[in-house]
Amino acid sequence: MADTASTLDFNAHMNLICKDGSVFGVPGFDVTGYDDWFSQCKHEFENRLLKQVSYKGLNVLAQTPEKITFKSMETVEGSDGTINTNGIEFIIQKQDDGFWRVSQERVLPAMNLRMTYGVARFECPMASTVRVWWVNA
Repeated sequence: MADTASTLDFNAHMNLICKDGSVFGVPGFDVTGYDDWFSQCKHEFENRLLKQVSYKGLNVLAQTPEKITFKSMETVEGSDGTINTNGIEFIIQKQDDGFWRVSQERVLPAMNLRMTYGVARFECPMASTVRVWWVNA
């Protein structure tokens, strides 16, 4: 996902996400479904709002032959120089076509981030994320 986001390859990026995928934990929203996820990524990619996305600290929490759940640190650098680091929990699932895709993403609360990674430097409020999750059409 980092490669497709960093290179602004929208079609390849969206091919990594299940059509019934969802995002939880975005401040101010209960759940973001695939259609909103699609619109948001399209907005970010077309307007070149992302400079670089990276992940580190991959921690596998559970796995079966068809599903893997893990946590990671996601760092998003905006084209305006804004850098935001958030804990992310992903579930990827093997699809009927044999490809693995993200079926769920959860932005972790700052407290969970500190407890999981034992670092206090990520004190920035979650609401300051570089992503502009909703686009006014």
